[in-house]
Amino acid sequence: AIGVAQIMPQYASAPGYGIKPATPQELATPEGNLAYGQRVFEGMFNKFGQDPEKAAAAYNAGPATIERAMIMDEQDVEPRNDADAMLLYQYRKIRARNLHKMLPIPVCKMPQ
Repeated sequence: AIGVAQIMPQYASAPGYGIKPATPQELATPEGNLAYGQRVFEGMFNKFGQDPEKAAAAYNAGPATIERAMIMDEQDVEPRNDADAMLLYQYRKIRARNLHKMLPIPVCKMPQ
C-alpha cells in the first residue's frame, strides 16, 4: 500500500464505484494520496448508504468483502470457513452498532 491513505496501486488504477482512478504521481505525494483516499472513502460512503462504519470497513477490506458479508447476513447463510465466520461476525457487530441511527443522538455527518 502506498502513502498515508494506504492505497493499493492495483485498486487505484481501476477502482470502480464511480471513483476516478489515480495516477502514480497523485499517489506519490501526501496531498494527492490523501485526496485520493478521501475520494475512495466518499465513494464507499455513498455506496453503502452513507453508513460510515460500512464505508470504513469497505475502504479497509474492499467493497466486495463487505457486500459478501451483507449477503451472508441477509440470507442467513452458514459460513463456509473460519474466514467467512469472522467476516460475518464483524459485519454483524457493525450492523448492531448502527442502531444509533434510530436514537435521537446527534451524529457526525460526512462533509459534502
